[in-house]
Amino acid sequence: MAPTAEQQAPKSNVRWLIATCAAALFALRAEPSWAAQYAGALPWDQTLGAIQDILVGPVAHAAIALNSIGTSAIHLFHRSSPV
Repeated sequence: MAPTAEQQAPKSNVRWLIATCAAALFALRAEPSWAAQYAGALPWDQTLGAIQDILVGPVAHAAIALNSIGTSAIHLFHRSSPV
């Protein structure tokens, strides 16, 4: 029968591994979120909503119009080489 890892490793290494795992479990334990105590809107929700309204509204329409004009101009003025 093959010896287990605990039998092969020195006792100090096994204790160090157990202590490290216990410290990691203690450090990474689940805690309640601090933001959960606020049932209302978060502080940046109004700002993000305003940016979203701007990007969906006039900025999006202007970007689409400029893109259409630019691609039409490139297509119109592009000289293809004779084949």
